[in-house]
Amino acid sequence: MRCRRNAKTWSLALGFLFVLLSAGTPCADELPFRAKRIPGPLPLDPYHESWKQAPVVQIELIPQAITTPSIFEAKIQKLYARALHNGEEIAFLLEWEDETRDVVVDIDRYSDAAAVMFPSHETPGEEVVAPFTMGDGENPVNIWFWKASWQEKVEAPRIYYAPDPLHRPLRPEKGETEGFRGGVLAGNPVSGTRRTPVANAIARGFGTLTELHPEKTEFSIDGLGKWQAKRWAVTVKRSLAGHSELEAGFKAGEASHIAFAVWNGSENQRGARKVFSIWYDLTVEK
Repeated sequence: MRCRRNAKTWSLALGFLFVLLSAGTPCADELPFRAKRIPGPLPLDPYHESWKQAPVVQIELIPQAITTPSIFEAKIQKLYARALHNGEEIAFLLEWEDETRDVVVDIDRYSDAAAVMFPSHETPGEEVVAPFTMGDGENPVNIWFWKASWQEKVEAPRIYYAPDPLHRPLRPEKGETEGFRGGVLAGNPVSGTRRTPVANAIARGFGTLTELHPEKTEFSIDGLGKWQAKRWAVTVKRSLAGHSELEAGFKAGEASHIAFAVWNGSENQRGARKVFSIWYDLTVEK
């Protein structure tokens, strides 16, 4: 499977040149990524014995210097990835070295995070693939985004309250148990609790990341991260089939593409400030 060399505008030309010089070509055809088929349930625990069956691929990560806000150097430069599937679900294990465990978001404090990205839809054998710069208007991408601070909220839920200037009574039918949850009632995802630390999102280019409606997709994707010996190990998994036309779907025996990104909270990385990879070929083993 080959990747289209995407250079639609001169504004991205320098960025693509940086990527070409740093990591070869926009598609790492020489380093295929294979999802190993195993029987039985897929593990959510990143240290489960089943992961030893999956081949490891070393992923080269480069600083995001194509758009603003950008970074030009970063401590994290490599990611180690594996994949498993059982004919019904597919799971990915991501591991990288990180000196600090950043799980709290506050003033000047940011969370560690990681993501895997796939083209929303591909035609087998077709050369055109979405740009690895989070897709574009014609070629959206599906991103599974794990965040350490979200996992903290899953494991030890906290609800953020704001004072009620009207001093109105509580509304138990809306889940109000204390004070006035302004952010929750406004639908702010940062204020509420989460059932999973992984967001199922789509993008059509930088600055367009949008989480799919949680009522439709929240239970179709899950993940778990563990930090031990200054190293993150994170799993994300979902059914092979997507639940909407914007979600990537996988079939045994067919090839697709996958890309990766990591955020280091202690380096003030968030949003576009990240390290990321180009596309890798992904084959789902028969």
